[in-house]
Amino acid sequence: MIKFKAFGPILVLILMRSSSLCTAAEVENFYKGKNIIFVIGSSAGGGFDVDGRLMARHIGNELLGKPSVVPQNMPGAGSIRAADYLYFSAPKDGTVIGIIDPGVYNSQLLGEAGIRFDTANFTWLGRMVNNTPVVFTWHNSPIQKASDLFEKEAIISASGPTPKLNYLLLNTVLKAKIKTINAYPGSAQAMLAMERGEIHGLSTPWPVMKASKADWVKEKKVLPILQTGIEKHPEIYNVPRMIDLAKNEQDRALFEFIGLPSLIGRAMLAPPAISEERKTNLRGAFDRMMRNPKFIADANNSKIDLEPMSGELLQKILQEKNYVSETVINRAREIASSPR
Repeated sequence: MIKFKAFGPILVLILMRSSSLCTAAEVENFYKGKNIIFVIGSSAGGGFDVDGRLMARHIGNELLGKPSVVPQNMPGAGSIRAADYLYFSAPKDGTVIGIIDPGVYNSQLLGEAGIRFDTANFTWLGRMVNNTPVVFTWHNSPIQKASDLFEKEAIISASGPTPKLNYLLLNTVLKAKIKTINAYPGSAQAMLAMERGEIHGLSTPWPVMKASKADWVKEKKVLPILQTGIEKHPEIYNVPRMIDLAKNEQDRALFEFIGLPSLIGRAMLAPPAISEERKTNLRGAFDRMMRNPKFIADANNSKIDLEPMSGELLQKILQEKNYVSETVINRAREIASSPR
């Protein structure tokens, strides 16, 4: 008579491995021959478009089944249109992924009208680079340094939810003299307007400006005057942060909250409620992509400084919203809802 008791643990491991192999085969069969839509929540030519298309070129090679990946721009309302589509309308089967402006995180917490999604419930796949925004001005504009924002009228593009709120806080809390222009759908159009002299400046991350307008940076046609995220970029460490301008701890806490989207950065996400098997495949593919020499070389050629974060950690950060006090959020809401 054969006794199976001694083989119990081995049998369990064999069954687990068999189940894992079956799951991987199922995921591979699902993706094989399919087109994955990569939604980019901005217009063509801007920073999010550059980063989104970079990821779209490589992520398919890392996914089981090696599907084709098709980038699709969906600009509107500072990525809220794209976020709404991903949350409510896109298939929740792993065939639609994308990139959105991380400023929607604050917009949601502040109760902006029309936002129905919960940022923390997206399926976050990983961060490519952080998103510390920098206010740039044109080299011959009257705004040459941060202190000029408080002494002269500064005409600044405010495309996207984060810049709008940053400028409103600077005007309300620190009495800056910023006049915002919301006429441009993305950073590419705002950069052209700045070059033409229609506006004095705009806000975009330092790595994005280096990648999209390397000649401007090299020839000092644009001046970085203020960093509005939490972290300072080491290459422009002498440029002050908005946090550094705070006059007391209450203002500092407010500016730190507004700077939180910079930690989310340029991240890949998918709709909520994707199956664990496909979520694992998508996150694993993102992590492999970040380590792939071909992707790294492509990012270097695009002058993009990679600062990756795993999807698991990013999801945890977004789900731990309680560390921001209600007092700070309520103050931000009051300012955000005040007459412009």
